[in-house]
Amino acid sequence: MSVRSVFLETAALVPGVVDAVAPEWDRPSALDGWSVGGLAAHFARGIGTVAGYVREAPPAGGTAVDAAGYFLHFDLADPTLREGVLRRGIAAGDTGPDSVVAKATEDLATVTEAIDRSAPDRQLAVFGGVVMGLDEYLRTRLVELVVHLDDLETSVGRELAVMPGRAVDEALGVLVTMAERTHGPRPLIRALARRERAGSIAVL
Repeated sequence: MSVRSVFLETAALVPGVVDAVAPEWDRPSALDGWSVGGLAAHFARGIGTVAGYVREAPPAGGTAVDAAGYFLHFDLADPTLREGVLRRGIAAGDTGPDSVVAKATEDLATVTEAIDRSAPDRQLAVFGGVVMGLDEYLRTRLVELVVHLDDLETSVGRELAVMPGRAVDEALGVLVTMAERTHGPRPLIRALARRERAGSIAVL
């Protein structure tokens, strides 16, 4: 199964997940500063950002990065970056669950059509002036969808959806690559195989 098919299968779960957390929309989530609604709206943006970028003309040039390189391009500890993400999530969440579900459903239709029409080597100009292939960008969105589903399920204390196994594999592959590039191979080996010498290999 292609990354594009995996992404579309995974993205199809988003409207249902958002609808499922609607009764707890205004409660604090498991992430500091986020409400459940704001987090759910941010989760749904994993579709919306793709919809926006695939509608734009391909970039004229630039050196493309892979999915891990996209995340590592940014200082993820930068408070300004984090505040911007939080602000956009809260603003989207403030529109209410019905609006977020409707937009996610509309974005899913747009993305499905656009991906079906995209060439195998389709390039995107994405956030932060980064250039990357469509498939690599979809891998970044799978990371977001997999990680934030866990955040939402932790927030509400129940399972909301079952992620396709390939989606989890893709997300883990990107995260492991990020961990190795950030910390080097030895801390990664120790974290996975030697708990007595394990340290943190977190990257997000």
